Order: sequence, then structure tokens, then C-alpha cells
Amino acid sequence: MDFMDINLIGQAINDTWGSSSTAKSHTMSTKASLAGQQLTVKYMTVINLGSIHESEKARQDNKDDGVKVIDQYVKELKKNFKELSGNRTLKLKEVNDHDSLEIVSMSPYNPRKTAYYRLNIVFDAEV
Repeated sequence: MDFMDINLIGQAINDTWGSSSTAKSHTMSTKASLAGQQLTVKYMTVINLGSIHESEKARQDNKDDGVKVIDQYVKELKKNFKELSGNRTLKLKEVNDHDSLEIVSMSPYNPRKTAYYRLNIVFDAEV
């Protein structure tokens, strides 16, 4: 990839201004960053657990949801790149993923627990 390709990918993932900066959900976020040839797409959501014993099932359920959201984000990213570059295609190959569940609110008087679920998927980018 040359400087122009990197600049176009940066424009396609820019979410600091315009319609792409408008939040679509108050409990979910999807962001992307580019480092060299690796594009990392980060998904984060806030979830509520009834008990600590539900955490593994909630993690798996939210991973499935996160993968769907990231797939949709990648589809839109490729479409935006194609429009910006004049019909050139962005190829993304998944390298790895990492997910985590972080409990942020817990009380012995309230059985409900609030947690952050995060999923990061790293892609090799090629034009």
C-alpha cells in the first residue's frame, strides 16, 4: 500500500466529524484503527448480568453479536473506500481476534452486575 491508499483508508474509518461521527447506539461502539498494514476493528458494548455465573454464556452471546456488527462495519468500510478511491477494492483478511468481559459494577446488595464486553479483530489490509 502506498501513502494515497493509507490516506483513503484513514478517511473511510474517520469517525470524528460528519455523519459517521453520529452515535447509532448509547450502549455500543465500533471503532477502527490502522497501524501499518494491519486494520484493527474494536467493538465494545455495555451488558447487564443477573449473576456472575452468567458471564461465560454472556461472553459467547456477545461475541456472536460483535462479529455480526464488525462484519457490517467492514462491509460499509469497503463500500466507503470504493467510493473514495474510484472503484478500487479494499481486501481485508482476518488475522486474529481477542475478546474480554470486564465487570465494572458489583454490589452485595444488588444482584445485577454491569460489564463491558470488548472484541478486537485484526485484519491484514491490501488494496
